[in-house]
Amino acid sequence: MRVSPQRHVVAVLRIALKLGQREFGEIVGCSVSTLQGVELASGRLNLSQGLAQKISDQTGVAVGWLLANNLEAPPVRPDGTRWKPGDFDLVQARKRSGAPDKVRPTYVLTMFRLAVQRLAGVFLSSFRSGRFQLLDYRTSKLLEELEAEFGSDNAVDSKNKDGSTVSPQPPGTTDRLLKAALEGDQK
Repeated sequence: MRVSPQRHVVAVLRIALKLGQREFGEIVGCSVSTLQGVELASGRLNLSQGLAQKISDQTGVAVGWLLANNLEAPPVRPDGTRWKPGDFDLVQARKRSGAPDKVRPTYVLTMFRLAVQRLAGVFLSSFRSGRFQLLDYRTSKLLEELEAEFGSDNAVDSKNKDGSTVSPQPPGTTDRLLKAALEGDQK
């Protein structure tokens, strides 16, 4: 990724998200040349209200912060609180999933089943290509990161209280445990 001079908060934002101009442009719906013109703040192209709104909608930063273009001010959300790169992930996750703000247990169960299907395909492919050990290592690391961020519910966790791993459950057990836990949450 080529780093442009940070003469505009749009460049600051894009770099904070670790995105190249092409990828950021695709996300916010503008061309690379438009993005370059804004980022260089050369007077060639000012950030329009419309583009600022698109960037806000896709990243979670406030339109006012973008238009003010104060390089000394930290990025903020529309509510005025400090914006963090994780806010971008949350905005993108909501857009991608199409899930309502209030997620129902049936949606969680469906997404779980789809994730297991996808993982099964990846596991099978890694086994067939002789790369299973690498997948096992990366899966373990990813699960540790996810557990650190989101926690893990005892109702379906595969670890004992001492941190040791329990034996895998028979097929369908985890699905039944998750379903029961979700139904319990509805009561």
